[in-house]
Amino acid sequence: MIRVNDFNLEVISASFSQPVLALFTASWCNPCAELEPRLQQLSLKSKHRWVLAEIDAEKHPDLLTYLQIGYLPCGKLYYNGVSMDEFVGALSDDQLRQWFNDILPPDSLMELKKAKEFIAQSNWQAASNILAPLFSKEPQNDEIKTLLAECYIFQKPEQTHEILASVPVHSPYYSRAQVLKAMAQLAQWPNHCQSLPETRAKEIFLLACNQLQQSNFQNSIVHFIEVMRLDMHLYLTEAKKAGQTIFEYLGWQHPLTESQYRSFNNAASRLSKNLHDNWY
Repeated sequence: MIRVNDFNLEVISASFSQPVLALFTASWCNPCAELEPRLQQLSLKSKHRWVLAEIDAEKHPDLLTYLQIGYLPCGKLYYNGVSMDEFVGALSDDQLRQWFNDILPPDSLMELKKAKEFIAQSNWQAASNILAPLFSKEPQNDEIKTLLAECYIFQKPEQTHEILASVPVHSPYYSRAQVLKAMAQLAQWPNHCQSLPETRAKEIFLLACNQLQQSNFQNSIVHFIEVMRLDMHLYLTEAKKAGQTIFEYLGWQHPLTESQYRSFNNAASRLSKNLHDNWY
């Protein structure tokens, strides 16, 4: 249980990670003293699906006024920064369990949120540990498919293609699935170019692929740009395709896309012009 000092930080912000029950109590409130340990036990039995955060009404009278709380104990459940519902009084355990069952978001939704957080950190193993069981339960869920497939891009690219093969064209996740397939194909490129002539361009191209497999998109893009500046023929198409795929994967609003796309596009345009001039 958390004893709250900063409501915005410990309740509102924390609720973006998991639901938080803000319990408003006071030292003179006997029902509060009776309710609090029961809520702690319910939280433990729920396997921490929600967090209990106690707010001392005597220390935070302005907060009670702002939230229009007139009776104690009062519990308000917060998720994603907003209050989902509240109860007043020392409800029985059965009443509390029913209240939580009615209000808490589904386990799968909360698990998906955790998995997305791990993916944002490039913690592919932790994310796949969550997503694989969900995929087994909901094999037709296209959102779960795309998230799990993303986890496998750099370690098991063939599984990325296999999982995404059944995402239909009309699915809202179809476009994302195509980008992930392109990334998985890109992750396999080092295996296909080992037999090509040894050149500086090949060395840097393989280095770019290696950085990509480590989720170091910054260095990977920089090296692909360098490849395009070094070699006009052999790696031009591959480097352009790789850079474009990475930008599409990250998204056009991503800071790396915004900082590197102009350099990438300038290098690609210059080489395309040189190839056109040499052709004619």
